[in-house]
Amino acid sequence: MQETIQTSNERRFKTVWFVTVLSVCLIAVIILHDDYGIAWDGARLADYGDAVLEYFTSGFTSQAYKQCDDAHYYGPLVEVLSSAVYSHFPGHRFEIRHLISALTGLLALAGMMSLAALFKERKVLIFSTLALIMMPRFVGHAFINTKDIPFACGFAWTMFSMALLFRGRRFSWFKFLFFGLCLGLTLAVRTGGLLALCFLVPVGGFYFLANKPWREEAAGGLAYKGVALGLKLVSASAIAWLVMVAFWPWAHESPLLHPIEAFKLASQFNRPYLVLFQGNVIQSPDLPWYYLPWYLLIGAPLPTIILMAVGVAASIFGVLKAFRDDESLLYVCLLLWFWFPIGYVIATHPNIYDGIRHFLFILPAMALLAGIGAAWLVQVMKSKARNAAVITLTGLLVLPLVDMIELHPYQMTYFNGVAGGVGGAYGKYDTDYWLTSYKECMEWLNNNTDPKDGPIKVLVAMEPLSVNCAKYFAAPHIQIVLVNKRPSEAYMPDFLDYYVGSSRFSNHACFPKNQVVYIVQRQGAVFSVVRQNKPMAAPPEGAAP
Repeated sequence: MQETIQTSNERRFKTVWFVTVLSVCLIAVIILHDDYGIAWDGARLADYGDAVLEYFTSGFTSQAYKQCDDAHYYGPLVEVLSSAVYSHFPGHRFEIRHLISALTGLLALAGMMSLAALFKERKVLIFSTLALIMMPRFVGHAFINTKDIPFACGFAWTMFSMALLFRGRRFSWFKFLFFGLCLGLTLAVRTGGLLALCFLVPVGGFYFLANKPWREEAAGGLAYKGVALGLKLVSASAIAWLVMVAFWPWAHESPLLHPIEAFKLASQFNRPYLVLFQGNVIQSPDLPWYYLPWYLLIGAPLPTIILMAVGVAASIFGVLKAFRDDESLLYVCLLLWFWFPIGYVIATHPNIYDGIRHFLFILPAMALLAGIGAAWLVQVMKSKARNAAVITLTGLLVLPLVDMIELHPYQMTYFNGVAGGVGGAYGKYDTDYWLTSYKECMEWLNNNTDPKDGPIKVLVAMEPLSVNCAKYFAAPHIQIVLVNKRPSEAYMPDFLDYYVGSSRFSNHACFPKNQVVYIVQRQGAVFSVVRQNKPMAAPPEGAAP
């Protein structure tokens, strides 16, 4: 009876926690989504979504989706969903994209919380929730990254559904169908979701070694259950593939071969990009083996990293201590989720860039491991010290909120104290590499130029995708000008009125003899500048004192 009451109380608490946290976060998303600029390839992906929508509305005849560079190699689930929504709200194209992207980030949080709720100790749920919400890079990307955040969302739910598969002794059809649906939606964003399917082998192997179900079955019954299990797995895989292909026009041409080709292209992507790393500009294929682990070390809050390390140790100890316990399998899922991608990158040295952008999907695992570490530290404390420990750990996990407020809306540029913060990382690492700060530059120009003097000609660095980050926010009297090369002149040409340049590749330093009239900066790091084609007596607005 007492156990039933405790179970009921736990369920009630977790329900209240879910509803409260997700409601507060939803309100924050609705309030803040309009503050963010457009990511460098945001317009290209929006065009891809429009082209995919055109494919479906044309009766599967339009081929426009092939004209969006290499975008057709990626699943268009979020892109076409965004296009379908903003087709009913003209004039709000990117605001709606940011809102939908942020909602997938919120769903990623819900997926991680669902997995955390499977642990007996409620503090794992509480601490892991705080760890992910207070992870600046995850929050910053949530509003602008319609590829990697939805993928992180799908991956979190796929890992949750995988954990459910092996929870208890019943391999029900519902569990497998749910797993197939989650995996399919993940693949509909990026074919890299196949990684989760590969995890089934070690996770399933661990389950069967730990539980040895064959000891309790006669040979005939065991064979029957093996066949039934195989049938369910094949059905789940088929559902995943069908869901992936359903949204993807390019996959319609060859439902089996094209997704496999896309996976190969993604894993063998060899287009080089210049990357600022540890103060040196390096071609992305030539980055050192420790690029990803180092970026994780400097790009996540230090308390989260330390607690994650404790959580890793606690997880390994938990597996060794209670091999057959349900939580041991959860530990195995988490350790695989976080460490396998890192190990793969170190071992194979793929072409990666832009910090941890392609690996945002492991941040929920990092947060959950940090939650395990924090809960374990509280558990080993003496009973009198536990309340103080909870308060202290909560305070440490919430500490990044200060940086998130100061950096807003550029939380994706966050660096911790190991790199010297954002200011210390400036000039050594890329910060606003996606040029989202161009929105703020254009808003300044809109408010500080007279429409009567129009058209005001503004050169935006440095190529067509960069221009899209500014053009959407330009007032009617602002005319965007593009020059597809880096200017070497000391002064702007006479026909220009202003220049907008990002600090990436030092584009903000072009036209050094022209006056800087506005600076977008946070915590001592310059993200972009506005220069005017004539000297101004007043100091730059927004400049540091």
